[in-house]
Amino acid sequence: MTLDIVSAHHVPTFGFDPAVFIVMAAFIEFIVGYLLVVGILNWVVGVVVTVIFIMTTMLFGFTEIIGHFMIHVILV
Repeated sequence: MTLDIVSAHHVPTFGFDPAVFIVMAAFIEFIVGYLLVVGILNWVVGVVVTVIFIMTTMLFGFTEIIGHFMIHVILV
């Protein structure tokens, strides 16, 4: 399903194969989520998550804001 999203929205994969890029993105998302839950580097991780949300909002639009509204409120 993610491969379809990457190809349909022309997501830049920065020279990586789309399948490899998706695995790397999932790993980064897992690490960022883990650091948020554990409480390590709260300020830095908060900024990183906010930047990631801004980038995905530019790709997926208003639906992304609605889906992650509570996390946006907590981070702000």
